[in-house]
Amino acid sequence: PRRATAGVDTTNRPSFTGEGNKVFNAGGFHTIKAGYGCQHVVNDINPYYPGGCVQINWGGSCVFGGVNRGKGTYGYYEVNDRRTTNKAGADIHSLFIQDQWTIGNKLTLNLGVRLDQVKATEGLFDVKLQDAWHVGPRFGATWGATADGKNVFRAGPGRIPEVPMPRLLNPTDAADRRTR
Repeated sequence: PRRATAGVDTTNRPSFTGEGNKVFNAGGFHTIKAGYGCQHVVNDINPYYPGGCVQINWGGSCVFGGVNRGKGTYGYYEVNDRRTTNKAGADIHSLFIQDQWTIGNKLTLNLGVRLDQVKATEGLFDVKLQDAWHVGPRFGATWGATADGKNVFRAGPGRIPEVPMPRLLNPTDAADRRTR
């Protein structure tokens, strides 16, 4: 049996958010909210097998560096601690604007848009993982079915960009997480 451990697996996520709003009446009560946010995410990992591990590949051929090195009578074996040291990070800048529009005393609509610029980089080989703008439309509705406010219906979809992290890129680590 083998069990991987993480010598280091930390995520730092410093961030800043600023927003403001404006309230007015025009065909109902409006609250316009706009803002900017940024965050710098860094994931530092170092998974390995303490004392190493032995993997027996019965009947298989050893391929190393893209070259088939052949096999022994019954296959081959590997002894390795599979240490992977890596850092990956992302810079995310976000802009949003939305209108919370209350029509009468029972219906409120939330309409808006959010823009996220995601730039993610893998640290070991300085590979660009993602460099894209994501558009997230916002729509939501709240309806008060009764005057006492005890029966309220809410609906609204959302869309959030996903930032790749190094643990998702390391197949050895991903396989070990499935077998624990």
